[in-house]
Amino acid sequence: MPGPNYKNYNYNKMNYKNLLIKALLWGFFLFLSFCNPSVQNNKESLLLLLLNNQNISNNNNQSLCEINFSLQNTSLFNKIIEAPGATYSGFKDPNKAINGICGAGKTSGSTDVYSLQSSSNSTYCKQNEKCLVLEIENKKILDGPGIDIVVFENPFCYGGENNCNNARFMEPVILEVSYDGNNWCGWNPQYIGSDTSLTNLRKPMNWQRFAGIEPVLFNQKNWQYSENDIFDPSKAGGDGFDLGDSNFGQSGEGCNSTIKNQILTNGFIYLRLTSAVSRGFIYDSSSFDQTADIDGVIARYITNR
Repeated sequence: MPGPNYKNYNYNKMNYKNLLIKALLWGFFLFLSFCNPSVQNNKESLLLLLLNNQNISNNNNQSLCEINFSLQNTSLFNKIIEAPGATYSGFKDPNKAINGICGAGKTSGSTDVYSLQSSSNSTYCKQNEKCLVLEIENKKILDGPGIDIVVFENPFCYGGENNCNNARFMEPVILEVSYDGNNWCGWNPQYIGSDTSLTNLRKPMNWQRFAGIEPVLFNQKNWQYSENDIFDPSKAGGDGFDLGDSNFGQSGEGCNSTIKNQILTNGFIYLRLTSAVSRGFIYDSSSFDQTADIDGVIARYITNR
């Protein structure tokens, strides 16, 4: 769920005032969510208040993510193949999922995100699933040592960083990849909590092989580490996926050993992100619209097709 960015250290006096207003709005929003978890569909209303406080129109193409750190040997997934239900306005603009990563740290969410939508006319996505399909234009992604892809969604910690392993707001995402747009292989995501209480739903260890679990530390405005460090979760956050993982190919639409081995040998082109709730997984009651918010996806081991 998007939230205000607390990590800009260059505020003037007016910006400090704006930051305080945003923090109060966000705190009030969280207070309401805890007091009345049944409240629905208020996320975008709060986000628009935050944007208006920044004097940014919800209907223009201005990005909240001003990029200073450029990628040289890795790449954002930079082309939208399908964004069913997108309106290309505000948080329903999928361009926010390809314009750069501007994470807000462990305890807040970014506003530079795309909230997954759905449609009954989907082609690459399954019909009526909240989903987004991306690619890196004219490139394919190969298997290499370690993490091959990092998905940056928008989770954050409840109760401060010290409580992050026990209580985290998450809107889990199922990741699948394909070389033809028809057959999709995934990582066999599983919820392993003993029950569906909020205590267990908010424990990140209970969500295995999903995206949308780790807070986003990587921010291209002020990144101080190397490009390779983007794939170090202790520095960049995000959810890393390795094509060489033994779970790869154990799930997915049309995936079998032949499809899996072709991807491992020749790489993949398309990446599909689907809100876990669309596939029947349970969700935190404070997720007001039961959809995930994508900041972006980065890959390495990229080659021409």
